Amino acid sequence: MVWPGVLLVFVFSYIPMYGILTAFMDYNIFTGAKIFENPWVGFKHFEAFFNAPHFMSWVIVGGLVMDYLDYITARWQAKLKLLNDE
Repeated sequence: MVWPGVLLVFVFSYIPMYGILTAFMDYNIFTGAKIFENPWVGFKHFEAFFNAPHFMSWVIVGGLVMDYLDYITARWQAKLKLLNDE
């Protein structure tokens, strides 16, 4: 009875890890399934991502917009609930 669970964990948790390797290499889409022919670059892409000047500003703006929209949605949901209760 354990084998179906082990199989599901393997299929949905460990097999996708193969694709994570592309974050650490200069991936070329034309090499196709020959993923290990691409050169390894380490954390180069992560450094470029976190050092980009617009990264933190977009994270902050996106968070503020989501908080604001959530506040508006909660207010409208409360008003609709009052209307439905009457």
